[in-house]
Amino acid sequence: MPHAPASALLDAENDPRLGRTHAERVSALGRARKIAKLCRGAMYVACAWLAVWPEPYPLVFTVVAALPWLAFLLCRKYRGAFAIDNPGRGGLRGDLTLLLAVPTGVLALRAVIDSHLVIVGPLFLPALAIWIALVGCAHSLGPGWRGWRRLPLLVLMTFPYPPGAIAIADQVFDFEPPVSLLMPVTGKRAFSGRGRVLYLRVPAWGLRRRPNEIEVKPDLYSAVRVGDAVCLQVHPGALGIPWYEVQPGDRC
Repeated sequence: MPHAPASALLDAENDPRLGRTHAERVSALGRARKIAKLCRGAMYVACAWLAVWPEPYPLVFTVVAALPWLAFLLCRKYRGAFAIDNPGRGGLRGDLTLLLAVPTGVLALRAVIDSHLVIVGPLFLPALAIWIALVGCAHSLGPGWRGWRRLPLLVLMTFPYPPGAIAIADQVFDFEPPVSLLMPVTGKRAFSGRGRVLYLRVPAWGLRRRPNEIEVKPDLYSAVRVGDAVCLQVHPGALGIPWYEVQPGDRC
């Protein structure tokens, strides 16, 4: 057994969900810690894969997006053996908290980098529904999240998951042909914050009914001058949320 408070050890020893005898309960906790360690290792590999080289994108995205739900499943199926409420280093149960926290951050990062939605409004309702489900599952399966003091941390930890997962899924599972629009470039802007973001200014198109800016990659930004044209490819989105990508003008 790892070092743990006497009260926690007593709770584990007396938890009937873990087995009928003390030996069975200790064995169940040991197996759960080993499984949790394997899950965390697999999570680090999958999240690094998605963050650094997301190919094939649909596969690695699906693996990473499923990790929080895998943690919920294990906590529900083997109640008492796993924890998702950050029990700390001395916890006796298999700690799966990172399966909720790390994928959320990586999905949000990839969505910021890769997703270019035409409008973000359609994200709101499905993201809210998934976020409520996440918080509800964590709240019911992790007793440590039920106190009001820790609720803000849970909210912060889970909030980026729904919009990030929806935006990426809408894009990587969209196999419909796009609509191509040849758009004149009326201006350029480079924004330097935590990362350099490059924009081209174009006239109104589609759901954007006023002149607007579209994000582009550095090579295209460098090659295009004001007055040139770019090919704006508008995709319908696998989830019905239109997104776009920008190509050189000769692609239209």
